Amino acid sequence: MDTGFLNSLVADYLTSVSSKLAGKFMKETKSSPLPADSPKIGDMVKHFSETTPKVAKRKLAMTNGDDSAAKKAKKVRIYKSRGATTKIMHASLDHVVVGI
Repeated sequence: MDTGFLNSLVADYLTSVSSKLAGKFMKETKSSPLPADSPKIGDMVKHFSETTPKVAKRKLAMTNGDDSAAKKAKKVRIYKSRGATTKIMHASLDHVVVGI
């Protein structure tokens, strides 16, 4: 997309919010005013929301900080050393989760 046209769209929107802010934006980006027959950002957003298919939102299962139920069960390895038993619950290159 043409950056100049996009900047003109943003400047036109900012004019409806704050003319001072729009002037500063136009000065910084060196954008020209939007042509009179051009669609506005609001029109584009409205068209997008009307024509985009509605997709059901996913529902996330709530957990109390324990996400182990959401993960696959993994094998637990039990190591005995000097009379102490240690379970390695999960291990990766950067950390190890240990249960005693």
